[in-house]
Amino acid sequence: MDSNDPQDVGAAFWAQVQGFTIVEGPAPPDTPLGRLQAFAAAHGSDRLTEDHVRAAIEGLPLLPGSADEDADGSGGGGTGGGGGSAPPPGAG
Repeated sequence: MDSNDPQDVGAAFWAQVQGFTIVEGPAPPDTPLGRLQAFAAAHGSDRLTEDHVRAAIEGLPLLPGSADEDADGSGGGGTGGGGGSAPPPGAG
């Protein structure tokens, strides 16, 4: 924090009033944000989905695949939840 920068001073004051601490660098790895940052570092931030965020908040594993990738057949896995789907008419 630059104590000569009014924006930094204001942000630090707001954080203190709200009971937060402003930090620089990655979040602790045992927090949802830290888990998302580790996933993004390993798989790329463009692979993060709403399902990953939901799973991180709920403490579930963050898997590389997403529902969008499964739909086009290019990826595997998912973040869990939901049931299967019925086969298309005439299949089977």
